[in-house]
Amino acid sequence: MKTPLQLDTDLYPEESYLLVLGQVHYYFSQLQWVAIHILIKLNGDDLRSTPIASKLIHEKLTSAIEKTAPSLSNELYSKLVELANKFDRAIRSSHRLIGTHPSAYPDQNKTQLQYGSSSVWSIDSLYVVANKNKDAAEEGSELFFGQLAAERPDIQ
Repeated sequence: MKTPLQLDTDLYPEESYLLVLGQVHYYFSQLQWVAIHILIKLNGDDLRSTPIASKLIHEKLTSAIEKTAPSLSNELYSKLVELANKFDRAIRSSHRLIGTHPSAYPDQNKTQLQYGSSSVWSIDSLYVVANKNKDAAEEGSELFFGQLAAERPDIQ
């Protein structure tokens, strides 16, 4: 009997590859929740009025950054725009990665990867994406609890 992780070729994915693949998705989710909390703070809404689809969250966040009143300081505005751009890039990477085909050993070097129409995801490229997602989530969290909280103390 085959286990759920066993491929038809009887090759198992490497545990280290699965670990970093999980990190990519974990840190993306963390970044998405940071974006949601910033959106809620800027709009003064609650979680029930926030979309759950990443692209819609990005669209509403971008709009909220542009339309928030009173306007944000230039520095905070620039940082939030950059964070929204990082979130957009993370969404694109995540969507490309989700649409890829897992392959235990597709080449002669026995390299674990995921591949799709225009992307090949080696373990090194996954580390890069995971770290970008993590860094963006940390930056967003620092903005939320720091500068944004200072400029918008009235909105919880």
